[in-house]
Amino acid sequence: NLDIKYLIFSGIGNPSDFKDILIENKFNVKEEIIFPDHYSYKSNDFEKIIAKAKNENLQILTTEKDYMKIPEEFKKEIDFISIDLIIQNEEKFIELLNN
Repeated sequence: NLDIKYLIFSGIGNPSDFKDILIENKFNVKEEIIFPDHYSYKSNDFEKIIAKAKNENLQILTTEKDYMKIPEEFKKEIDFISIDLIIQNEEKFIELLNN
């Protein structure tokens, strides 16, 4: 929905993949905060993210992996997106793996 503007954040190996998937699926990404892969979030990080989102009237979105690291008190302010991998030609893929 292009009416909703998002602030996204992640601490993953390829943050650009996360952003690209959102944009391809018509998410209006206005702000992106990138943390190092396997980052140990601190309460202060979430306070800053939430304050920035409120100040700029943005919804907060993260990866499912990062969402699991969020303390309960911040989860109501943050949504996550779950991404499923679908293999189009499963038989060929299995054949490739076996070779």
